[in-house]
Amino acid sequence: MPDVMLDGPEWTITGVVTDGLGRPAPGAALLVFGASLFPLATGTSDNAGRFTLTSNWIVPLFTDVRASKEGYKEARAPFTCCAGNTERVAIDLRIVRILRVALTGPTVLRVGQSAALGFEAEFEDGSRETGSGGSAVSSDSTVVRVGERTDDGIFGYAVVEGVARGTATITRPDYRPGVPVIPLQIRVIP
Repeated sequence: MPDVMLDGPEWTITGVVTDGLGRPAPGAALLVFGASLFPLATGTSDNAGRFTLTSNWIVPLFTDVRASKEGYKEARAPFTCCAGNTERVAIDLRIVRILRVALTGPTVLRVGQSAALGFEAEFEDGSRETGSGGSAVSSDSTVVRVGERTDDGIFGYAVVEGVARGTATITRPDYRPGVPVIPLQIRVIP
């Protein structure tokens, strides 16, 4: 269903953005997305983490509010409301600061052997998340080459291949600004 502009009354979403320890998160960017992924409303949390988003777009199915801030994991909250009526909705969001991200994968490869890379993120609330995907860079592509594979034709993941005897450091420079990434050192043997 496409997003359609209303001629009528506005709807409003209010709430508070907090961090992983329950403190207010000022300066978080807020977006309301509809089915078309076109932002229906935008805003920023104040010093107390509070926000108010107002719009007069019809809110389609599969709508969510997103809060993001540099160095934090994005928070999303789905909601259903505002089918053309004046309505107020309260939604609180929790963004969690990312402490560090470590690249995971083999520390030793044989020449000609390849393996997938992954990552493990650690958050301020003590939780962890693992995954794959994203890009990576080798400090010496004559020793370890970094490429990408796609098993399903849509989502890719980084792979490393041992090229020649030696050692190379793999980094992920594109993760997120303000988040330290612990590199992976790989030794290639014959």
